[in-house]
Amino acid sequence: MLLSSRPAIAAASAALVLLLAACSGGAPATDDADTDTPVAPTPAPDEATPPAKDSGNEGIAGDDAPAASIPARWHGDWAADEAGCREPDAHIQGLAISADALRFHESIAVPRSVETLDADSIRVESDYEGEGQQWTATQVLRLSNSDASLRVDGPDGASMTRVRCEPAAQ
Repeated sequence: MLLSSRPAIAAASAALVLLLAACSGGAPATDDADTDTPVAPTPAPDEATPPAKDSGNEGIAGDDAPAASIPARWHGDWAADEAGCREPDAHIQGLAISADALRFHESIAVPRSVETLDADSIRVESDYEGEGQQWTATQVLRLSNSDASLRVDGPDGASMTRVRCEPAAQ
């Protein structure tokens, strides 16, 4: 009888391992969550869009989504505070904006469309890629304080504020 129960035990163990893996949900929870950390928006299951087709070109925008350009006023390196500007490698809240991308700590966004809302605000719809996932999201980028501050408003009311880091002396 002991020999006949081994396959059943092995099957039950395998099922348990698969069940635990399916329920893990990804990154471990932390007690000191920073609600101002610039993690790019992740899609909810009902908001997820299919990933863009990979054309093999640089970036992640597909052939059906011509890349848009972010205006130069928004370009630069942004951090949560001055300390983040002084020591960018010590902080994960950084954001680098160029004409063709928003680069977060663990994701990159390639703009699909850029719409000017007013003199200091643009709406950017982007194809995101990060941590093995792809999605599309829209954010509003607002400049203030003589272009020294940036507020990024994302889906579901999420927002973050960043300060412009001075470019390094050359």
